[in-house]
Amino acid sequence: MYSDPWAIPSLIIACIGVLCVAATAVIFGVYWKTPVIKSSGREQMILLLIGICCSFILPFFYVAPPSIPICLVNRLGIWFCYSLMFAALAVKAQRVARIFYGVKRNIHYKPRFATPIYQVIFTLIIVAIQMIPI
Repeated sequence: MYSDPWAIPSLIIACIGVLCVAATAVIFGVYWKTPVIKSSGREQMILLLIGICCSFILPFFYVAPPSIPICLVNRLGIWFCYSLMFAALAVKAQRVARIFYGVKRNIHYKPRFATPIYQVIFTLIIVAIQMIPI
């Protein structure tokens, strides 16, 4: 329940986390067209922020009174949030590695599947595969 002594600190931390994610998203939006944000992989960063925000929202469902929708969110939420965060980071790291591999090998053409839409598709495929065992 929301009034339990162990729930109050976790909900306060979750609120602070959601506020930090919101502040980061606002800063990200303000500097959307700058070279630093463009080179960071904006689409992957959005997916990463969504995963982080979802993970900070989950404690509110953990302390809520049980019901079928709450239990469903509790069951799927932890898998989805962390799968989304790790998939976004893995695809982003893989893209950077492929680009630097091409530079090391002195290849002058753009690597295949390096556009942002493919990165988002790969991320969602990884998340979908991770959600299958549930």
